[in-house]
Amino acid sequence: MTVNFGDGTTIDSGGSLGKILQVVSTTKSDRESFSISSSSNYGTKFGTVGSFNPSITVSGSNKVYVTGHICLSSTSSDNIGMQLMRGSTLIGAGDSHGSTRRGIIGNEIMSGQRAGTSCAFNFLDTPGAGTHTYTMDLYGLFAHTSTIHVNRGTTLNNNVFSLVTISVMTLLEVSA
Repeated sequence: MTVNFGDGTTIDSGGSLGKILQVVSTTKSDRESFSISSSSNYGTKFGTVGSFNPSITVSGSNKVYVTGHICLSSTSSDNIGMQLMRGSTLIGAGDSHGSTRRGIIGNEIMSGQRAGTSCAFNFLDTPGAGTHTYTMDLYGLFAHTSTIHVNRGTTLNNNVFSLVTISVMTLLEVSA
């Protein structure tokens, strides 16, 4: 079986090019909330998602395939931008366009959700040799007061009508 990533890199179960050398995965099962109390700042950073920061040590020019999902809800309908970071470097982001916010994915999160919205992400990174830590930053793209919840719905009652979830980030070292 051969999988092509679109940039010339493939995973081929019969050869060494594209061979998966190691897998590191982080599962965030706790809940976290971020609030912005100022309604005048568009594109304000809510924060960096805690306990969602896997590290991997890469050899030579090998690549890292980053994949996962994060579950979010909001106290008011909000457009959320997500930035995948390798250390302090933004990766997997759209091209610059004026003053627009760049990110790996964005999603409209509706208010009043009991379960939240799962936002999937994937990126093939070329980080260079060494140990690299990956994180996810969240940005509000509207100008209003809002709270973003990770791994829970907006409503969190102690009953069967509410759902708590997990978020997962997995790193795969792929031989070059």
